[in-house]
Amino acid sequence: MAYKLGAGHEAEDVVQEMYIRLHKYIKNPDTIISDGKPNMLFMWVTLRNIVRSSKGSAKAIKTVPLDEHPEWKVVDIEAFDSEEAESFEYMVDLVYETSSEMHWYYDKMFKLYYQSDLSMRDISKGSKISLKNIFDTIKKTRNYVKEKLKEEYEDYQNKDYDRLQRGG
Repeated sequence: MAYKLGAGHEAEDVVQEMYIRLHKYIKNPDTIISDGKPNMLFMWVTLRNIVRSSKGSAKAIKTVPLDEHPEWKVVDIEAFDSEEAESFEYMVDLVYETSSEMHWYYDKMFKLYYQSDLSMRDISKGSKISLKNIFDTIKKTRNYVKEKLKEEYEDYQNKDYDRLQRGG
């Protein structure tokens, strides 16, 4: 997942940084873990934020040897549901694919907002496009994607991963 978000060869370091942040900031792990599985959206957002913050800053990701912190638990990656992770990545890809069905302007604004570290205000300042126009464009695209992917999202929420139509 970190690799797909643009971490490249630093994907493992990004994942380690995610676990460090989760350990540091999440006081009650039950808030992000249910039925022994992590909340994939929360993990994706955390990874995305780390990847975004690391771009342009060589020191953003610190490497810390695990043997220096014996209190940290080693997580068995195989314990995570790979079908759920693959389905989540499929849904993210499907969102961007669906947004590309709209006019190029809507698609570009939607992707610029969700795939960059720019806020709507930053996009407005840099592009000289009104904040209201950017907000309305992203909202319209988001609503279009929600409507088009309603059934797929319900299948994903119900953990009916085999029902997701993968690549036709």
